Amino acid sequence: MKNIFYLILAFASPILLNAQNTFPSTGSTGIGTTTPNASSALEIKSTTSGLLIPRMTKAQRDAIVSPVAGLMIYQTNAAPGFYYYSGTAWTAVTPAAGANKTLSNLSVTTAVNVDLSPNANNTINLGSNIMNWKNVYAGGSYYIGTGKVLDITGVNNTFLGAGFNTANTGNGNTFTGANAGSYNTTGSHNTTTGAFSLYYNKSGNNNSAYGFAALENNTSGYDNTATGNYSLAADSSGSSNTANGSFSLYSNTTGSENVSAGAYSLYYNKEGSGNTACGKYSLYNNTEGLENAAIGLRALYTNSTGIYNCALGGSSLSKNESGSSNVAVGEYSMQANTVGYENVASGYTSGGTNTMGHNNTFVGSYSNCSAGNFSNSSAFGNSSTVTASNQVRIGNSTVTSIGGQVGWSTLSDKRFKKNIKENVPGLEFIKMLRPVTYNLDISGVETFLHKGNAQVKNNDKENADAVAAKEKVIYTGFLAQEVESSAKKIGYDFSGVDAPKNENDLYSLRYSDF
Repeated sequence: MKNIFYLILAFASPILLNAQNTFPSTGSTGIGTTTPNASSALEIKSTTSGLLIPRMTKAQRDAIVSPVAGLMIYQTNAAPGFYYYSGTAWTAVTPAAGANKTLSNLSVTTAVNVDLSPNANNTINLGSNIMNWKNVYAGGSYYIGTGKVLDITGVNNTFLGAGFNTANTGNGNTFTGANAGSYNTTGSHNTTTGAFSLYYNKSGNNNSAYGFAALENNTSGYDNTATGNYSLAADSSGSSNTANGSFSLYSNTTGSENVSAGAYSLYYNKEGSGNTACGKYSLYNNTEGLENAAIGLRALYTNSTGIYNCALGGSSLSKNESGSSNVAVGEYSMQANTVGYENVASGYTSGGTNTMGHNNTFVGSYSNCSAGNFSNSSAFGNSSTVTASNQVRIGNSTVTSIGGQVGWSTLSDKRFKKNIKENVPGLEFIKMLRPVTYNLDISGVETFLHKGNAQVKNNDKENADAVAAKEKVIYTGFLAQEVESSAKKIGYDFSGVDAPKNENDLYSLRYSDF
């Protein structure tokens, strides 16, 4: 009872108006209980009434002179609720009641759970002090960061980061990162992670952006997926693009249905559509080219306007600029091609010399041409080389046999032969021929065919042995220059001599014509 006496005395004593009322400096005081808890300075017990603390308006609260940290009041207007003075500012203890709630300037140092599910739209402004935001449950839309939200009518949206959206009406968006989705208005079902991702998006739908500034400039494009810093960063209205890798499809603006995988792949593409690039720097310089496929480091690297090309292998078709409808399979295959078109190359460095030739076929490692402007020629086999247009070569100089189960057939249909004449000087021509035996200088042939091509080397032991063995073989036949000279002496236009078409070509004989 002694404690009760002191409490009544403290509250009821009107003796000195300016005196301070105090409780005992030690012990506990109880109201409604004779056994206050020993750990409390004051314990109040009641089942019929509560504790009423000072109630005042926001203006009255702000007029309190030098409030001490921990001072608490109940604010009756302007977001009514309990507030305490943190030492620097008045801080809400609980959210304001109503459908929309705003939590401002919270300083959170431990993990917290916030359940906002009853609210239609929620704004949570945490400032810069938050350390661990554990869980947020929201049935409507919610916004976490610094900035303000105006005219929000969209639902099921999530904005996490500073500078968030100011006029969103779209639905089902998740924007994570500083300034992510800042200008979104009607766009819906977009998902981003990364500062400035989908920053300027307005009406684009179904986009996914992961990485700093991914899809930053997209405004109306839809169905895009960008993964990697600055991926699809310049895209404005392009749609159905997939970019995977830093700076992939970086410059794309209106191109659609492109797929890039690898840093800097399709980097300069702007309007080109339907391209597939897989590998760092693949289709790097493409700007308007359509429906190209490049797989491998620097595949189709220089291509800008070429269309319908397929490059498979590192640096394949790497210098192609505007050539179209080429197929290159193998590392460095057709690497020098610039404007050539409708060529096919398969094998390591195959067709490596071709630059502007067209309708050529190269099959086999090092299969090639001696100049870059041939057309309608084909080389089959390792190191096989064509030396002119409209030419077919099978095998290299170390091949010792070409054949099959039947002999080679040459078209000889009478219905398609014109100007038939019996003017062949058979016996006279035969008497002029000089049959000889000889050894082939294989090394000399290789040097002649591949001069300037440092990639073709015959220094492995197996190949060197084959060359040495073939150079020992004694062959029987004619010398093409002598056959040509003999025919000219008697005015005979003999089809059995295949004369060189250029300085890089060789003499050949068609023995079947004899």
